[in-house]
Amino acid sequence: MLRNDGCNDLAYIQRREKVWRISCYNVRMNFPINLDTLGLVFFTALFLSLFMVPITVVLARKVGAVDVPKARSSHSAPTTRLGGLGIAASLILACLMFLPSHTFTWAFLSGLLVIVATGLIDDIADIGPRWKFVGQIAAAGVFVLFGGSSLVNLGSFLGLGEMTLDWLAIPFTIFCMVGGMNAFNLSDGLDGLAGGLAAIAAVFFAFFSWQIGATDLLLICLALLGAVFGFLLYNSYPARLFMGDSGSLTLGYVLAAVLVSGSQRDAATIPLAAWALVVALPLLDTLLVMAKRVRHGQGPFCPDRTHLHHRLMDLGVTHPGVVAVMYAAMAFFGLLGLLLRNFPDVWQFLALCLTGASLFGLVTGLQRLGISFNTGRRKKPNDSILQWPLFSKGINWLTLVLVPVSILLIVLLCLPALFFPLPEMNRSEALAFLIMAGVAVFYCMSRTEANKGMLYGSVYLSIFALMFTYNLAANTEASWPIHYLQTISLLAALWILLKLVFRKNLLYLRTSGFELLMVLLSWFLPFVLFKDLHLPESVVDAGRMACLQVIPFMFVTKIYFNAKPQDNRWAVGVLSSAMTVVALRSIFGL
Repeated sequence: MLRNDGCNDLAYIQRREKVWRISCYNVRMNFPINLDTLGLVFFTALFLSLFMVPITVVLARKVGAVDVPKARSSHSAPTTRLGGLGIAASLILACLMFLPSHTFTWAFLSGLLVIVATGLIDDIADIGPRWKFVGQIAAAGVFVLFGGSSLVNLGSFLGLGEMTLDWLAIPFTIFCMVGGMNAFNLSDGLDGLAGGLAAIAAVFFAFFSWQIGATDLLLICLALLGAVFGFLLYNSYPARLFMGDSGSLTLGYVLAAVLVSGSQRDAATIPLAAWALVVALPLLDTLLVMAKRVRHGQGPFCPDRTHLHHRLMDLGVTHPGVVAVMYAAMAFFGLLGLLLRNFPDVWQFLALCLTGASLFGLVTGLQRLGISFNTGRRKKPNDSILQWPLFSKGINWLTLVLVPVSILLIVLLCLPALFFPLPEMNRSEALAFLIMAGVAVFYCMSRTEANKGMLYGSVYLSIFALMFTYNLAANTEASWPIHYLQTISLLAALWILLKLVFRKNLLYLRTSGFELLMVLLSWFLPFVLFKDLHLPESVVDAGRMACLQVIPFMFVTKIYFNAKPQDNRWAVGVLSSAMTVVALRSIFGL
């Protein structure tokens, strides 16, 4: 099948024994790739990051790259700030291992080395904005001049026809890339914020790259995603280390390079406006903050607390809550770019402006009204109702049966691993199950507060994987497995509803930033990627049903973990055992 530009189509789907493969043919580099390779790229970058990021802590202490708390800081203890070096090293090694030798590859990596060196020097010696600008311009210049990528076609975002740049393309591209680097550099203000925003952008950019056949960009996005995930395991609230400028500038550079190159390869399929929508949140925040500083007679890089995440904290939103809100907003902008990619450019530009104005206008309005979300527990109109004997008995009963009911629901979730008919897996898919089970066990063994979000995120992924496998098998067998899954999901939802009605331990239901990141990623697969891959309807339906069924069980496990913080190994052990049984049964056809 041929594309309208004469190149081979992006992908074809091949189904064999319930195992699907995707073969992509790159528009530029002409090399095939399959799902196993994509997974290998991601996990290679992930494990490299997990290994290298802790090493940066030792290095940072030796060279004095330690962030001491200041008035604007969100942390209270000195924290090392070279974690971004681990991200960059993992990304570079993964690219060297999987990207073919090509002019674009070497231009991209050369610019990356320049920006990493710039950030590293600033993390150690604090060279100031002027010299950082020099490094940013140099990195962007290397990529643009030697890689042959520039923003020549801007599309028709004003509705006046396509705008093209001739000799202005190179300086304009360098300017935009420097702006993108600074946007992510300035967004690195809270634990897990910049890394999470970059991860969300990388997911959407990976999907866009897949659609236009840019296999090299797809591999870069997956390598970045793996490297960032490895870093977030140490940087989620409360963070044990920071990425520093070596990390935030790296994130901005990589995403800017992918945007510049991808938006020009097939503008008819994914226009520049759609790519820009994905990263609109940090860009708009940076532009508005700088404009406000200049209007008040300050320098555009004068530090203050006017960024969106600072303003949300001033409204009384908790640190993890702010990160979750920023993640959700970033994902919303990405979904806009995804949904509107086939609409006229001017529609996408208007959506960007209207959404940005609504978001920032809402926060400004709440600030001017003096509204705060941290007013303590106020008496609600129905507080007196909860004092009725019936409600008091209900609360006491829920307290008594909280642990037994949670255990029962977790057991009911894992039982199908023993007797459900399961689809066949290859070794790579079975290995992914075993890895997820191992990660959950690893974070269960750690009792630190910093790893709680990691535990919740890994448990969520494990439950999602189980539910997806169960539903995939249920769609091809008799109807009783479907009824079983619906019944236990309904029981879990009713259990959570009772907790909400009696308002007991509601703090257990709050979602951490890393956990929300896992939720967004898992929902992206069946509602966006699976459909575009033209997978069988049974696979798409199984993924979507799993997304709905996993939510109540996620809260059930959180309630149990918080009720038994010192005794949650049993529940994680059961989940991990179920994952292991599913993997072994699928491999050996049991």
